[in-house]
Amino acid sequence: MNRPILLLMFTLLTSPLGAQESEIDSNKKTAIEQLMRVTGALQIGEQFGQAMREQMTMVLQKSRPDIPQQAFVILGEEVQLVMSEEMASGAIENLFFPLYDKYFSLEEIHELLDFYKTEIGKKSIEVLPLLTQESMQAGQVWGATLGPKIAQRIRTRLAKEGIEIN
Repeated sequence: MNRPILLLMFTLLTSPLGAQESEIDSNKKTAIEQLMRVTGALQIGEQFGQAMREQMTMVLQKSRPDIPQQAFVILGEEVQLVMSEEMASGAIENLFFPLYDKYFSLEEIHELLDFYKTEIGKKSIEVLPLLTQESMQAGQVWGATLGPKIAQRIRTRLAKEGIEIN
C-alpha cells in the first residue's frame, strides 16, 4: 500500500469523527453494522494493520539494514496488539458509522443489504477490493506516463511565451 493511502487511513482512524456516532438512530446504527459486516468493512483494521506492518518493516529495513530480525517480530506483534485494542474499543465503528449515516438513509442501507445477499452482490464484495487495488496501480502507472508528457508540454508552452524555468 502506498504512503498517501496509509496516511489517509491513519488520519481517518485518528480523527475525531467518531464523536458524532452517538447521534445515529439505533435502527440505522444496527443496519449500518450489518452492512459493514456483510461487506467486510469491519475487517479494515486487519488490512490496515497488515499494511502498516509492511510499510514500517520496509522503512526500517531500508534505514537500518543491520537491525536484528527480532525487531521485525516485535514490530509486527506491537502493531497487531494496537490494532486489536482499537478494534475492541469500537474505533472502526465510531469512525465509519457517521460516514454511512451521512451518505445513506436507513432505506438505502436496507437496499444495499438486500443487494449484497444476491449472487452479484456477493461477487462485488469479493472482487471490488481487488478491482480497487488494481485500478489504483493502473492509475499510478498511467500517472507516471503522464508526468513527463505534461512537463514537456509546459516547458514548450512556457518557452513559446518567453518564460524560462530551470
